[in-house]
Amino acid sequence: ERVKSLKIVIQLAKLLSDSGYPQFYPSMFVLVTEVLERFADMVYNRLLNKAEEALQAKASATSTTEMMFTNDLQSKLSPPGSKAAAKHIQLKEPFSAGDIPVSARDTCRNWFYKVACIKECLPRIYV
Repeated sequence: ERVKSLKIVIQLAKLLSDSGYPQFYPSMFVLVTEVLERFADMVYNRLLNKAEEALQAKASATSTTEMMFTNDLQSKLSPPGSKAAAKHIQLKEPFSAGDIPVSARDTCRNWFYKVACIKECLPRIYV
């Protein structure tokens, strides 16, 4: 689905090069840029979640005993039938490239490669 969404966004960006109907161009520009902005937000959130999941996995791998004790304690203190929530690790704003795990960096690099493979100039700039 991610590849399909990228193809759709590329097609939308190509619409901006069509100036056959100048009276509709301003509204079309606004609509297309809103979709592009939403797509960018979705990609950013996906990369951020991937980074946080990798940090969570790293933290759970390094401190399994501590986490098992905490989860056991939380399960004893929580009401019956409710699940104790595991601690969620979040990146601190502003974060640097050194704070991002390698797996999330690879995913980000893949997105840049996909955008670099766009042949037309205008969609590549907008995406």
